[in-house]
Amino acid sequence: MNFNQFMKNLKYGYEYDIWGSYIDWNLFVIAGGSIVSCLLVQPLIENTSDIDLFFLKKNPRLFKNAVNELETRLQTRYFVRRKTIWSNRLIQFDLYRKFTINDIFSGKFFSPSVIIQLIRPTMSPISISRILHSFDLDICAAAFDSKKVIISFSCLQALNSGHTTCYCIPVTPSQFSRRVPRLYKYQQRGFNILCPHEFDINTFLSTRIEDCKESQPERAYWFQRQYFGDNCDSFSVQKKILNFIN
Repeated sequence: MNFNQFMKNLKYGYEYDIWGSYIDWNLFVIAGGSIVSCLLVQPLIENTSDIDLFFLKKNPRLFKNAVNELETRLQTRYFVRRKTIWSNRLIQFDLYRKFTINDIFSGKFFSPSVIIQLIRPTMSPISISRILHSFDLDICAAAFDSKKVIISFSCLQALNSGHTTCYCIPVTPSQFSRRVPRLYKYQQRGFNILCPHEFDINTFLSTRIEDCKESQPERAYWFQRQYFGDNCDSFSVQKKILNFIN
């Protein structure tokens, strides 16, 4: 895999050549599963990850303006369906092209060719390094800033070994059903999931779905001042590794 192959995968799988020039790269960086998919020697036939654009600044008004400006630019090439998932924090654009009204009446499945999520994860400016080290799976710790790909060493190990460490292991039944689709997605991509010894995998696998009552909505992509973010490291795996290295 080299950079030219990566760019080819990004264009083919996610139509980057159409919308890439519309992004203000001083404000955003792409990170997560979409970048990992494009790093695979044999990329997936269809994209199964959204394009996650992380906002690097702290100004909520600047974020709002950037989202509105991007929507206007995208509308020159796509039909854009905007969804507010979390007000002024997480906005999603479903992008559609190559459809006619007759296609819809004829029963053609009206699905977006690309999904872009714009994420403002914190009230303060955020670095690419912090974004990468706040992912729940080390395989996700990859980013692209329009010029280069940035990955963590643990992500590189996961790519080379085919094993990914899950830091955000669910610890209560209410969290189980949230994690299963995500863990299954990466298992389907060929990555074995590594879990801490303390995690009771048998209890997890045998849990009945009706017992997985979700007590409150999960705030994904919500970083506070903790070193590794709020949404990962339930067994302090990263912290133990860091202490061991130090």
